[in-house]
Amino acid sequence: MVYFNVLPSLGVLIICSLSFTESTRTPLNSCSPTDKRSNTSTETHASFRDCLLSELGRLNSFSSKTVLPGDISYPLSTLTYNLAIQHNSSAIVYVSTAKDVSKAIQCASNFRVPVVSRSGGHSYASFSSSPNGLIIDVTNLKDFSFETNGVGKVGELVTFGAGLRLGDLDMALQPHERAIPHGVCPYVGVAGHATCGGFGTASRMWGLFSDHVVEMEVVIANGTILKASEKINPDLFFVRIPPSYVHAMRGAGPSFGIITSLTLRTRQAPRNVILFEINYRFPNPDVAAATLNHFQSWGLKSAPSQLNIRWSVKLNHGPNSPKGVDLDWKLQGTFLGHMARFNRTINKLTKDFRVKGELVKLERLDWVESIWALGGDRTLSSEGINPSTYNASFYAKSFIVRDVSPLNYYEWKTFTEKLYGIASGIQKSKRLDWFLEIDLIGGRYQGQETGVRGLHSTTTSFGPRDALLLFQMGGNGPKGAMLYHGGLMESIRVNSEEIYSSLGGGQKELTGFNCYVDSEFSADRAHREYFGQKNTAILKNLKKVWDPSRVFNHPHSF
Repeated sequence: MVYFNVLPSLGVLIICSLSFTESTRTPLNSCSPTDKRSNTSTETHASFRDCLLSELGRLNSFSSKTVLPGDISYPLSTLTYNLAIQHNSSAIVYVSTAKDVSKAIQCASNFRVPVVSRSGGHSYASFSSSPNGLIIDVTNLKDFSFETNGVGKVGELVTFGAGLRLGDLDMALQPHERAIPHGVCPYVGVAGHATCGGFGTASRMWGLFSDHVVEMEVVIANGTILKASEKINPDLFFVRIPPSYVHAMRGAGPSFGIITSLTLRTRQAPRNVILFEINYRFPNPDVAAATLNHFQSWGLKSAPSQLNIRWSVKLNHGPNSPKGVDLDWKLQGTFLGHMARFNRTINKLTKDFRVKGELVKLERLDWVESIWALGGDRTLSSEGINPSTYNASFYAKSFIVRDVSPLNYYEWKTFTEKLYGIASGIQKSKRLDWFLEIDLIGGRYQGQETGVRGLHSTTTSFGPRDALLLFQMGGNGPKGAMLYHGGLMESIRVNSEEIYSSLGGGQKELTGFNCYVDSEFSADRAHREYFGQKNTAILKNLKKVWDPSRVFNHPHSF
């Protein structure tokens, strides 16, 4: 297909032609301005949009559509999951094939328009949107198939499109009694989850979502469609740097390509999942610190891998709060096994607590029932989900405690004193929806490593594989509130930063979780805290190889 555009302000004649070779070769591409300056002019964006419309069609196209500013569907198409951070993108393309992705990337590359991919659009920092860039939305890529053995029996490997959400994947796996560890929100996209790690239910026993990826179909910066695995394009899948592997796509994928499909190794779905919740009210920071210190020590050496457990802390604005607001503490999670063993396990943990808790939930479910319950009793299917009802204005941070440097009692006390100090200073009338979560994600049991370290101790897509505890802190403001407009959102950001600093945040590398990306971090700080200096240097060199023109560009790109 050939068309012509003249950019009068740049004095550039552009002759555009897009055609494709086999997926293992570079697509033919003769659509590029002869002027190599960065193109940000109105004329350039108009020509870029013409390229998209010519190659992919508009709203009435059967297979793909392009949404542009001014279109009736543009506001909904650019709506972010985190309403506190919104962008006006140059265009949104809803693709139906990997070739559609390739065409869109080539159009953007030729006019030097930055590209981001959107699967579930669940990025905390709205990185699946792009100011003046192109959003390639892959939600229509929903093919699903199991490998079969010689007699037609379903095997362990499953291949599916990057447009599936986690809940969709669970529903597709259920008839085959298979499972994959992942986070609790059913509407998170599988592609984004795979590229940042993906910690969740069953991760202490099985590892991360990304650990189960054995192959990806990826469209790279020049539009080439290729496979990436340990045997095919392994330098994109990982780089062997003894004694570890540094993952490009499995850990930092948005900087290197757009995933169109994934092949993962599945697990036998557990038949017994114990769902539990115990409420606690600690009278002062000392008791809270002692309890958390005991929890950490027990998790370091005595928590079986079948146990997935966290502390969840929220503000209590109720009338029983003596001053300001109080803190509600919940010990909650799942146990993959029988009730009798769960009871023995949880009793060993809680018997030395200085405060007795109140058991408010204890249920035995199957695997999919537990996913449904943990997801807030929402439907697992993403069909018919309205993006305008599934979003919020929020801010969040993360912090990782490694098993080689656990917090001591005095560090816990500094943390809890800060926590209670903030709570006591909040007016009851100020309905601040602030939260804190502390997940046990590692540790050892009977001398054996568990969690994100146990299965793949030589991989680094998660960051620190010796992670013991994962903190997430933040809060929700009024829906639609912007991050920098003061009010409750500013209180959430400041309070979260104070709690983070009380833990020693910002003083070391490899202390953050990329799935809980911090929108306030600079690229350098994000690279240091999520990947570490050594891995960052390797990933920056990979970026020069796979995307030298920086087609895939977001605030934390390499």
